[in-house]
Amino acid sequence: MGMRQDTDPAADHQGDLAADPDEQDSAGASRRERRGDDDGAGGSADRTDAGPPPRRRERRLRSVASAAASAAEDDTESDGSTPSAGGLRRWADVVVPLVAAAVLAAGLVTWWRAGGHDSGAVAAASRRDTILIAATSEIETMNTLDYRRISSGLKTWMGITTGTLHDQIAQASKQDRQALADQQKISAGHVVDAAVVDMTADTATVIAAVDVTVKDGTAPKAQPTVKRDRFSADLVRVGGRWLLEKLDQVAVSIS
Repeated sequence: MGMRQDTDPAADHQGDLAADPDEQDSAGASRRERRGDDDGAGGSADRTDAGPPPRRRERRLRSVASAAASAAEDDTESDGSTPSAGGLRRWADVVVPLVAAAVLAAGLVTWWRAGGHDSGAVAAASRRDTILIAATSEIETMNTLDYRRISSGLKTWMGITTGTLHDQIAQASKQDRQALADQQKISAGHVVDAAVVDMTADTATVIAAVDVTVKDGTAPKAQPTVKRDRFSADLVRVGGRWLLEKLDQVAVSIS
């Protein structure tokens, strides 16, 4: 009759585990997966708490992208290839102000010359015009006379002359006046061209080409004659007026 040996359940279970290696490996893997999940959750939470907010990360990414684009533009320009839009903008920012400054400087120079530096030239040109206007009118008047109005004509001549010429007209005798009247001529002068050949602040010399139209009082129906004469006139400024001091007829040489 054999004896029954009592066994420990715990020992039996350990023996079963030792006897079945596949089940032992499966249980160990399950435990490692659980620990990994726990560690992963904790690590993810730590990283989320430590990292910057999403908006800040987005701004940082944009800054990095902008710096990279700017570097690419500079590299393109330094390589000698087609200038980038940024390069053209920088070029325009430099050139446009320079051009504007040059235009402004030119305008200031023009204004300065007209306003101050060339004031002497402007004054001389104005004086020349005044002399030319006065000489033209007075030379025409000195070539205009109506035999029917000798006295008034001579008086007009004296009003535009000075010096020796004025004295000669004023000293005209009755015989001289009568001789002019006896000719029965009506003359009218017209200056065709004139120029100032010499000028100072108070004196001037003018040359002029004058067409003189003469009518014969004894033949009213006759056609008037026209002749062209050349004159040299000396003028003097007296009391703000330019008056004739000398008037000479200049011979025209025909070659």
